[in-house]
Amino acid sequence: MYTEEPQQEIGEIIPFFQPVLSLQTRRIVGYESLGRTRIGDQIVSLGKFFHDPNVAPETHRRVDRELRAKAMAKLRADPGNWLLFLNVRPSWMYRYWKRYNSLRTIEMLEDHGIDPARIIVEVTEDSFPGELKELSARSHSTTWAAASPTSIVSPRFIPT
Repeated sequence: MYTEEPQQEIGEIIPFFQPVLSLQTRRIVGYESLGRTRIGDQIVSLGKFFHDPNVAPETHRRVDRELRAKAMAKLRADPGNWLLFLNVRPSWMYRYWKRYNSLRTIEMLEDHGIDPARIIVEVTEDSFPGELKELSARSHSTTWAAASPTSIVSPRFIPT
């Protein structure tokens, strides 16, 4: 089980980068950031951590934001032109939007000075209280889409 202080219990939080290939060009177009932890000399997936109902949602979000921040720092430091794919729970996006009329990922991009066109947000499978169509519509609202052309994709959402 994980404690409220994830650094002590789960070790060093690090992003791992899985290549994303284009079938059209047969080249790597970007990397999906996956959560890992280093405990001693072992690298362990954070998949179970993020699905553990005994971990407080605030702890999940804190670890997720740390992973996103580290992945964005890597993207900013690399002069290449690759895309960064980030997994984000739609419920987190929606709650943040409702509370702050903004998306935390966009704020993080601004903090890191990253062109939002280099980011693809993959909406993870999650229990979501709203409609993905509403979330998609909000993501394309003129409030931030004009300044931040970040793409949002969902494996279960097909726009009509």
